[in-house]
Amino acid sequence: KEALFKQIGAAEDFPALTAPIENQLFETNRYRWVTLRGRYDSSRQLLLDSMIYEGRAGYQVLTPFLPLNSQRWLLVNRGWVAADPDREVLPQVAVSGEIRNVRGRINSLPRPGLKLQAAIPEDVVRWPQVVLFPGIEDLERLLGESLYSYQIWLDSSSPEGFIRAWDPTVLTPEQHIGYAFQWFALAGALV
Repeated sequence: KEALFKQIGAAEDFPALTAPIENQLFETNRYRWVTLRGRYDSSRQLLLDSMIYEGRAGYQVLTPFLPLNSQRWLLVNRGWVAADPDREVLPQVAVSGEIRNVRGRINSLPRPGLKLQAAIPEDVVRWPQVVLFPGIEDLERLLGESLYSYQIWLDSSSPEGFIRAWDPTVLTPEQHIGYAFQWFALAGALV
């Protein structure tokens, strides 16, 4: 966990990238800022299901983005939106397809602790499409496009986004040490 937080802090020291990085360079550039010029594809957006924010169920909105002079698409995570109690009613997530600058941090797609069903439903596709922890290969098949193997967390000051609380969802090193101390103290008391 210390290494993760060091990596996030170290990414602040580097200047923002101005072009997508190749997939093999992802790990060394994770959490680094990137500023890209291109356009969104509003017609084929993805709603990443089972995302919780402040105890409420919802989706993270993944919008395909084609950087200028690129043949490969990126997924821009525009943030969290609440789910309607009626799961058939999907949120409005439209965005214009005009050329724009997008600024954000490079990160991987969320992964489940345990995968119980297909990431993408087999039934008729409707847009926006609800998906559950898909891999890049799943999304390439669904979109019919070549994708970079990471997402961009849209900067919280960028327009046309939703709730963006981009803190890593992990315990801090101090919390781990505190839990370890508690368990050793309980074991010592038991002995």
